[in-house]
Amino acid sequence: MSSDTLNLILFAGAIHGLLFNVATLVYASRKRITKAILCLNAIVLSISLNNIQAWMIGRDIELPGFLLRHLEVPWYFFVVPMFYCFLLHFLQLRANSDAEVKGLFVVFTAEILIRTAVIGYCYYVLGSAHIIEEYRQIEESVNAAISLFYMYKSYRIVFRRKAEYAFVLSFDALVWLRHFMRLGAVVFLLWLLAIVLYQYHNSVTMYYPLRIGSTVLIYWMGYQGLIRYKVLKDRIQLRAEIRSKPMKPHDERYKHDTHNKTLQAVEQCIVGEQLFLNPHLGIQDVADALTVSVSKLSKLISTHSQFHFSDLVNKYRVQHAKRLLQDKAFDLYTIEAIGLESGFNSKSAFYTAFKKAFNQTPSAFRNTANS
Repeated sequence: MSSDTLNLILFAGAIHGLLFNVATLVYASRKRITKAILCLNAIVLSISLNNIQAWMIGRDIELPGFLLRHLEVPWYFFVVPMFYCFLLHFLQLRANSDAEVKGLFVVFTAEILIRTAVIGYCYYVLGSAHIIEEYRQIEESVNAAISLFYMYKSYRIVFRRKAEYAFVLSFDALVWLRHFMRLGAVVFLLWLLAIVLYQYHNSVTMYYPLRIGSTVLIYWMGYQGLIRYKVLKDRIQLRAEIRSKPMKPHDERYKHDTHNKTLQAVEQCIVGEQLFLNPHLGIQDVADALTVSVSKLSKLISTHSQFHFSDLVNKYRVQHAKRLLQDKAFDLYTIEAIGLESGFNSKSAFYTAFKKAFNQTPSAFRNTANS
């Protein structure tokens, strides 16, 4: 792949990142711009500005004046630290990140001032720019060490401190976040490799694999983080409302054709106690609650309800989701959050079960119900 193509990819990615910032901030401003969203936008914006700068260097576009021509701003400095701050807010840890962010801006500003002083020294004293590149390499090594520190802190949160955010884990298993951390470690190694190789080859092409890989990864993180954060907030609010207004087990929407008292006891147990909201609910759990054997319960359900246990539980779940989708009070919640808080363990499982029950997708049903 030619350098022109790589530069074009960097520029296109940068524009995409800027659009991401505008779109997310406009969307968030309809309600409230939270610190988690600000951190995500800071991550994507840093990569976008860094890519625009890299594109200008790759295209040999020089700004007027000696200072602007050599003032290469280390926008990448904020990427890993801001990801750490995002973790604090997403996982609802009590640590206050405001002081941390202020400290980062102090360090970033200091680096700009030092670089400006170095450029001024080169211009007014030395009359050449040969030590500016040496300073850039030192600055990048320092920033790599800072990023490594914050990556280690992020790693400890995600993999070692799960007990501190058990509440969030009840809504999100964070598999996506662990995948991101592992891929992020690979990109970080690419960065270290680029720093080392640059010492020998002195070519910006050493950084192309890093910039392409980090761009894709960070933009994926931006979208994933934004979507997951929205779903998490919705699920927390939904769960509070659902728990405060339990469904009636003998409501017509949940009532079977049979009036078998034992089966009604099953319904009372699963619906009345809201057991169906548990995505890991198994027949053994219900059998234990009713103090009957699994075989007896399974035979009872299949004989009198014409459902297998899993199908019966999914029936309660889709009926519950249908009730929420029909209620305009829940219009602001995402369909994915409604499905997950109705007891399904994934968005795809919810869509499949809902379409099987009502012959249309949840989104189509919501549009029809609210039209």
